[in-house]
Amino acid sequence: MLAKNLLFDNSNNFIKKSGILIISSAAKFLIQVLVLVLFSRKLTLEDYGKYQYAWMLLNIFSVVTLFGLSQLLLTTTMKNFKYFFLANRQKNIIVLLLIYLIACGYIYFFVTTLTHTQKLLFCIVLVLQNISFVAESIAIREGFFKKILLANIAYIILFLAVHMYCFFYTYSFTILLAVLIFACCLKTLIIYTCVRERILITSIVQNTDNIGAEWFYLGLNDVFGIIVKWIDKWVILLFLPLINFAVYFNGTYEIPIFALLVTAIGSISLSEMATVKPTDLNTIKIIMQRQVLYLSTIILPSFVFLWYNSSNLITLFFGEKYMASIPIFNISIWVLPARIIYSTTILQVYNKSKIIVKGAVLDFIIVIILMLCLYPTFNMLGIAWAFVISTYIQILYYLLQSGKIVNLKIFDFFPTKMLLLFVAISMILPAGTYIICKQLNSITTLTINIFVCVLTILSLYILSSKYTLKNNN
Repeated sequence: MLAKNLLFDNSNNFIKKSGILIISSAAKFLIQVLVLVLFSRKLTLEDYGKYQYAWMLLNIFSVVTLFGLSQLLLTTTMKNFKYFFLANRQKNIIVLLLIYLIACGYIYFFVTTLTHTQKLLFCIVLVLQNISFVAESIAIREGFFKKILLANIAYIILFLAVHMYCFFYTYSFTILLAVLIFACCLKTLIIYTCVRERILITSIVQNTDNIGAEWFYLGLNDVFGIIVKWIDKWVILLFLPLINFAVYFNGTYEIPIFALLVTAIGSISLSEMATVKPTDLNTIKIIMQRQVLYLSTIILPSFVFLWYNSSNLITLFFGEKYMASIPIFNISIWVLPARIIYSTTILQVYNKSKIIVKGAVLDFIIVIILMLCLYPTFNMLGIAWAFVISTYIQILYYLLQSGKIVNLKIFDFFPTKMLLLFVAISMILPAGTYIICKQLNSITTLTINIFVCVLTILSLYILSSKYTLKNNN
């Protein structure tokens, strides 16, 4: 009975914690979309391609140089990690320095779109951003969610300010990087004020034998994951001009709110499941179902809205010069329904990093094969489809392996009846509204459809609340 009611007894606490992370994630999303729209319109296709190429490199090298450390700190106590790191300090420091030297070496010798000054600033941003990510992971693990919100707000304000300066006055990537260095320092300092005691702690540790292997496999998984995430765009850059990269980038732009939402809910699920006894399988099942329930509330209606309004959205935000992005966008958003579950939660908690890495390698192989098969016939559309298909196969693999570990079927991870109801509501309301309003002008159609999408999300939230209340009694 206790396990059955865990989903509902902890709902308020879960909503409060996830709500704080979602608020900061939503703020980041709005600012990133604003910058994306403004810079798409201000810059030429080639200059915009250079701008997004630089951020692609930062995203890739940030994941590679962190090498799974952020994920490790979500499931490992600070005192255990500190003991492990200091006990193997020489080897750890050498490996980390080597990784950073390789990343910075690539930037200096192979990136031709940045000046020497920009390359130096870029490398500094890379290091400081990673430090802020590590601090944020520690803060999530220790429950300092308000400090995280404050730190992210400070970072967002500076991020927006420098981009507005570049938009309204002089576009300078050098100034942008310099301000981001200060923003990363400020964010880290705010978080450090609450986690410094955890970093300095010297109490007795538990068994740390598996930390090294866990870190290694998490790092491999992150590296393969980021390669797969960006390999399609890298292929475009290798064989096509920057203007094609700009078109493809906007078409496959993974709207940040969904990735951030999944990460926020997944991080909280990880920290909660890490405190659950391995034999308490009912509680694990409930945590997974709760995760799906909350993610579906937002993701499913948003997916249907984006599908039916893609043409109006692309032309409104990016302008007529990005019309070629519309069919690419219509394909790439099919990855969204797969985001209703953080598929590696159980694998991470049970230290099954080998399986996670196997899934990442499987994803990499499949996406390469599919791109080779689909690109000759469908061009850039084939590359987009390759990414979507490989994502579904990878998530299915992770869920199958997770089910074997806890002796559960895949469907046990999903609140099936509620999820089917959510799918039906998400399809009927936004789709029906679009069909009724499609003869109206684009602005009016978008406005009405946004309203209906929000209304659908609120309706699903109410249903979730009633579902919670019903099962509490």
